Amino acid sequence: MNQQTSNKSSNGILALVVADINNPFFADIVKGVNKVARVNGYTVYTCDTDETVRNELSVLLSIKQQRFDGLIITPVSEQASKNARLLESIQESDIPIVLIDREVKSANFDGVFIDNHKGAFDGVEALIRAGHQDIAIITGPATSKPGRDRLKGYQEAMQLYNIPVNEALIQHGDFRWASGYYLTQRLMQMENRPSAIFVSNNLMSIGCIKALTELHLHIPDDVSLLTFDDSIALNAISQNISIINRSATQMGIEAATILIDRIRNNEKSVKRIPKRVVLLPKLELRGSEVAASKLLKS
Repeated sequence: MNQQTSNKSSNGILALVVADINNPFFADIVKGVNKVARVNGYTVYTCDTDETVRNELSVLLSIKQQRFDGLIITPVSEQASKNARLLESIQESDIPIVLIDREVKSANFDGVFIDNHKGAFDGVEALIRAGHQDIAIITGPATSKPGRDRLKGYQEAMQLYNIPVNEALIQHGDFRWASGYYLTQRLMQMENRPSAIFVSNNLMSIGCIKALTELHLHIPDDVSLLTFDDSIALNAISQNISIINRSATQMGIEAATILIDRIRNNEKSVKRIPKRVVLLPKLELRGSEVAASKLLKS
């Protein structure tokens, strides 16, 4: 890609809005975006909405006033209609927008996503093949496409193997570590507790492991574990946590490339066809998925 071309209205600044900067996944997205922006002469201003619709609205209002060259955003919720309308008005003012990781309902934006359904399906299928039937899931919020698609992947894998889906084993989290902690405690206090837990993101997995540790339960001897997304923290806790991995850095690179191309080509929002990139996750089985019954036989 060539260096930034001259543009009277360009100030060489991009906005990047992420939902939770404490999550290593979003930190890696920031790295990917900056890698592309830097070599193309752009500076990236990063904002954190703390998974709050109100914070996001405030950030978007500021972005519209400041006239950034372009915006990459992970929306907090698909159901925040006021925020969605503001995003549309920003794009209509010829500030191109690229969504990353999450959707905006019925919107006409470019985007870079992961195949969450496939990742969850493949992971739960691996748990089933490892000998599990009583599989719990700690989901993400239903207001986000990743939350819904990962739950759907879980449900369809169970149905394919004719395993009844126990609604009590579906616990609804919020992608924060505290929900992983409290929901794991709830699951493990059940009379018929699950033999495996699929946790829908890395932060909730850290909370899950903390709860299991406090309950003096070991992975995978007492309960097996699978998580969506890797992190340094998870690796620091244990080297054998099985994960559904994806390259957040690559997602950032793809999003920044699309955005800068839009800016360079000066494509008006009403004329362009949205570009949607969907990356595939990778299942990495490291040992924590194995059923305790199989460990005893080995």
